[in-house]
Amino acid sequence: MTCSPCKGCPDRHPACHDTCDRYGAWKARKEAGRLKMQADRDATAALIEGNVQRREAYRAHARNRLKSLK
Repeated sequence: MTCSPCKGCPDRHPACHDTCDRYGAWKARKEAGRLKMQADRDATAALIEGNVQRREAYRAHARNRLKSLK
């Protein structure tokens, strides 16, 4: 995570986040990065869930096949 532009800012004062353009731009970039990371995690989770479902379906099929052979 990057540091906010507030550290060492000569124009810093109480409640300056409400009006600071540099802080607003930094926060927007940070939020965009967070949303992208969340989307990547969601996509990865969906792939993993699909793999788990396919594996379970395969195992169920294999169990049924073994039962039918006995």
